[in-house]
Amino acid sequence: MFRGVRQLRTTALATALAVWLGGCASLGIADPDNQPITGSAEEAFASSRTDPTAGDDVLVGLAFSGGGTRAAAFAHGVLSEIDQTTVRTRTGTHSLLDSVGFVSGVSGGSVTAAYYGLKKRAALADFREKFLIRNAEAGLNTSVDPLSLVKALGGGVNDVKVFSRWLNENLFDGATFYRASRPPGATATDYGVLQGGLQNDPKKLLPPIAHESTVKTGLSHTSGTISMGRNAPGTATADWFICIGDQTYLDADPKDPKANPGFAAFGRVTEGLEVAEKILGQPVNPKLGTGAMKGEMLAKPVKILKVVRVKA
Repeated sequence: MFRGVRQLRTTALATALAVWLGGCASLGIADPDNQPITGSAEEAFASSRTDPTAGDDVLVGLAFSGGGTRAAAFAHGVLSEIDQTTVRTRTGTHSLLDSVGFVSGVSGGSVTAAYYGLKKRAALADFREKFLIRNAEAGLNTSVDPLSLVKALGGGVNDVKVFSRWLNENLFDGATFYRASRPPGATATDYGVLQGGLQNDPKKLLPPIAHESTVKTGLSHTSGTISMGRNAPGTATADWFICIGDQTYLDADPKDPKANPGFAAFGRVTEGLEVAEKILGQPVNPKLGTGAMKGEMLAKPVKILKVVRVKA
């Protein structure tokens, strides 16, 4: 009896499988509407002019992969070649770069994508000099005196990478030191916080960076430490501050970093801390600022003339 049941089940399974396969065989698999082009892009666009289904508008999207500086260089080369490719559409003849509607990227490719998004075609002219052939640490010149900043060894991974992107893209040129925070009534300039950056300039901002507490990095807000300014954790963009004197109360609580995440320290002043002290002692406007920053805004912000990357 069991053998007959087994045979019946086998026969039924084979019949069902045959029907299923037959159904698959009856399905027609259509080719994609967008077939890969053959030959040059210019020839393909020229031929599309006689295609009644072709639209008047051409939209190109680009996605750049990662791989450090090599990926950034490759993405730059792609954009340059696209710019040199002339296409003829129903609306006329123009550079294919004019049809690029959006770009994205990761890692090294995202640097090129962000710079192109900021400056468009003009990015092709100076990206090599401003990023591809530069390396090492940052030198910062203010309208007061030279001030040198470097990344902190062994910590601040996300913050250092993003800070380097600001440097590479020269977005800090023209930024300012704008806030001098000292204890109420203090006259000395050896204790306080000096804040600078872009003050959320929408024309220059990159996406916010992930918060890295001092518990994770092992750093501390001692004198000379550079740390990211922020509202809530994970909202830091392009404003940072220098600790003058130890400010370890800004560290995360090692016992409960979720309740008190502190600020993200990521670098140090290697020389010129006395310049920061000089700026900290500049007059403030008691009417400017809001919240905790009320009365701490410099009456005359100190302009950052230029930020460049130089050999260590």
